[in-house]
Amino acid sequence: MLPPKTDARWQAIATGKTPVVVSSLAAQMLIKRVTTSVQSDPTPANVSKHVNELHAFFEKFPHTISGELAAFLG
Repeated sequence: MLPPKTDARWQAIATGKTPVVVSSLAAQMLIKRVTTSVQSDPTPANVSKHVNELHAFFEKFPHTISGELAAFLG
């Protein structure tokens, strides 16, 4: 089960403060796009938008969670 969007771990992933490894190419691309966007625009609104996007992706495709991401999210 995924932690809620309000969990600080999602923000750590979106900002790139916590690098994670996933085996899914789609998840890798999403995380890279999100962290790049947040690094160029670290406003709370942009971070929140991308946290929502990450959460929605992994909620829809739970099988893409693997490796360090699964350990990080518990």
